[in-house]
Amino acid sequence: HVDKDKMSLPEARVGTWGGFVFINFDADAEPLETYLENLPEHFASFNLEDRYVAAHVAKIMPCNWKLAMEAFVEAYHVPFAHGQVLSYYGDSNTQYDVWPGVRHVSRMISVQGVASPSKPATTPEQTIEEMRRDVPFFAGKPIEVHEGETARGKLAERAREKISRSIGRDMSGLSDSESLDLIEYMLFPNMVPWGGQALPITYRFRPNGDDPESSIMEIMFLFSKAPDGSHPEPAKMTMLGLDQKWADAPELGSAAMVADQDTDNLKRIQKGLRASKKPGVTLARYQESRIRHYHETLDAYMAR
Repeated sequence: HVDKDKMSLPEARVGTWGGFVFINFDADAEPLETYLENLPEHFASFNLEDRYVAAHVAKIMPCNWKLAMEAFVEAYHVPFAHGQVLSYYGDSNTQYDVWPGVRHVSRMISVQGVASPSKPATTPEQTIEEMRRDVPFFAGKPIEVHEGETARGKLAERAREKISRSIGRDMSGLSDSESLDLIEYMLFPNMVPWGGQALPITYRFRPNGDDPESSIMEIMFLFSKAPDGSHPEPAKMTMLGLDQKWADAPELGSAAMVADQDTDNLKRIQKGLRASKKPGVTLARYQESRIRHYHETLDAYMAR
């Protein structure tokens, strides 16, 4: 009397892109291929599927998962939260991209190798010295800036050399932006993959059960495989608790300091959401345009 078709296990829709597996419990959802919109085209030369997980750290964050993500998709806050990077990070010069008709994807390109507009007196030598201090990738022989050269150009030159050696391929044709800059995309609702070759990072944000006061953030380093496809064993995920710091995961290197500074701010911002008399949040017209775009898409889905 049992109808096997009615008694089979429930199925989920599954799709793959860039080495990631996407799972959707809605049998009527649109295909992943159209949901990704312009993302595959933009990542065609970045080859995420040819990388391996070199580091994977997750942490329980002291805020809602949407708030955590908002803190990592704009550079407007950098002069106030990350003072150590102002000599080599052009925060307010960040380019933000939201495309007409594109619902699920946005991008920012944050320039490195130039000083923040808030620190205009920075010399090229200071830019190079402080970037080498914070980013071990630029260690090694001194980097000298001669007449007619720029700190950004010399840093990009060093980056191309290092990237070529680390992945065993000639990357001398990389642009300065692909070699140095933070080319960060967001795929609605919770994935933040980075393009380029400079910082092969992917963030992921998700709820921590049903608790709206905390969330789980993940940081993954995705390094390129060798030309023959070989690579070290993929890293196992390190899980950090609410009272631990990102710095407790040494595999994150200098990225941990920046993430800890953001986490400290998020504690206060979460409280501020509960304390504000003014309804809603005021977003900067351009610098926070990705956050605005995200919430417009979220509102459209929720309105259904």
